[in-house]
Amino acid sequence: MWNIFLRAETNKDLFSKDNFPVVYDYWGDKEHENSAEIFCAWLFAMVLTEILPEQHQQLYKAAYNYCSKGKDEPMYGWDFLSDPNVLRQTASILYAITRTPEAIPALRAELQSKEIKYKDKIDELFLDLKDFMPAAPGPYIPSYSTRYDKPADAKNTEKIDKKIHEYISQYYNLDTKDAEKRQATIQAIADKEAHLQHLFGKPRTVYTPTRGYMTFNPVFGKHNLGIEIPDSGVIAKLCGAVGKPCSNNRKSLLEANYGRRRPGQGEYDATPNAIPEQRALVNYAIEEGDGHTTGYYDQNGDYVSSDGTHIGDYGTYFQSQLYANSYPSGHSAYIWGIAVILAEVMPDKAVEIMKAANQFAINRTVARYHWTSDTIMGRVIGSTMIPILHATSNINLEKLLDKAKEEYEKLRKGIPDEPEPEEKVNTSLSYAIGGYGSCHVDAGEKEKCHCCNKECYKDRTPAITVNQRVNFTIEGAGVTTYEGTTSGIWEANTLYYLKCPAVAEGEEKIATIIMRNDNGVRVLKYKLSRQGTHDDGPEE
Repeated sequence: MWNIFLRAETNKDLFSKDNFPVVYDYWGDKEHENSAEIFCAWLFAMVLTEILPEQHQQLYKAAYNYCSKGKDEPMYGWDFLSDPNVLRQTASILYAITRTPEAIPALRAELQSKEIKYKDKIDELFLDLKDFMPAAPGPYIPSYSTRYDKPADAKNTEKIDKKIHEYISQYYNLDTKDAEKRQATIQAIADKEAHLQHLFGKPRTVYTPTRGYMTFNPVFGKHNLGIEIPDSGVIAKLCGAVGKPCSNNRKSLLEANYGRRRPGQGEYDATPNAIPEQRALVNYAIEEGDGHTTGYYDQNGDYVSSDGTHIGDYGTYFQSQLYANSYPSGHSAYIWGIAVILAEVMPDKAVEIMKAANQFAINRTVARYHWTSDTIMGRVIGSTMIPILHATSNINLEKLLDKAKEEYEKLRKGIPDEPEPEEKVNTSLSYAIGGYGSCHVDAGEKEKCHCCNKECYKDRTPAITVNQRVNFTIEGAGVTTYEGTTSGIWEANTLYYLKCPAVAEGEEKIATIIMRNDNGVRVLKYKLSRQGTHDDGPEE
């Protein structure tokens, strides 16, 4: 059966090293003697779980331990094509592209099985992963450093994790001169924090005074799939339905008694001279990427407020955000479950989907939240939930899947959706002041006035986006674009910075932003004031 899979050209393409992060080069050259059995066992477990969902715990346990040491199996050190976790990931994609849902009812009848009901409790539906998957390999916080049930190769795994992390810290450098690497870093950071739900749709471009334009691509988009999937369509809805349970499925491994440190926490620091800069650059890009920055982190790791004041060391701030128990990665489980269901919707894009999902998972290491072994195990866990969700009777996954396939056929053939009647230009305007957050105004109102109660005498920096290409004009209050103009063209789904002067105590200014295109005219009136309140949280 292994040879049959490899002889089929489309399936053989799934096993390309190019589909996996470059850090897999560190894994070694020892070939696993039971690679074919491991691959087939995981594939069959997924198929049988959909047919016999009430036996999901026993099926996955048997598959994970079949022809190998199971939870005591070394995580690193295998040849790429025979690595157990590469095999399991690839088997999950093959399950998706070869699945035949019309055969399931007859098979269930033959085996006297039936669908189950979805319940959001691990002990009722999800897997008890502790029963058959390895414990966290470390490094541990001191109180858990002498754990008795570490996996057999814990020391080796920890050593290679650190080596991989050091490599990633050097490779994913935002200041690199290599444009491709720089974009990969930006993309990884964007996927991680600023646009976690930016799975589909159009690229988003952010302009920053210090770094110029940075483009945040969707995880799955025209740049890697060759088609643009709408971020509000049926496919996006389907992925939202499966992503959360796949992430939640790892909870039985994510227990307090693991006590595993994250890469950015504790005494371990690979490449000590580079890490403060890397921390600063990563966080800076996150802050700029989500449009809510009011300061930045310099290359020494110090936070600098918008008035130039150095507030404190970045490491102290970051330490409070990182905590133990980084194993396994929920983000990686989330994206791999989505990858499996996407491969079922568009099997002709399976290779591209695999590659994009693996790149998404590595962002957790780029941002210093997870070791690579966390992300590897997260992806394997993400594959387990899809057959279970297929076999549940109360979430209508099959109907949603059929509609998603119809949407994909339209996208593939270039058949446009029927436009909504009287489509209008939707916009949003936001500005940030002194680190206290941002205010939002919807242009859908006739007039929306918003006042800020924060003490601030310096210039404010608002940002505006539109979801359609528009001609714009800005009038009043001294508001201009960042370049100093008051008219021009704004492209869709692109962030533009504006200049908004401060106002004196008791003073009010009105800025009018007029947007026009073939769909009509939209006018935004914005009141600048130092009076009133907004939902910004308490002052600090």
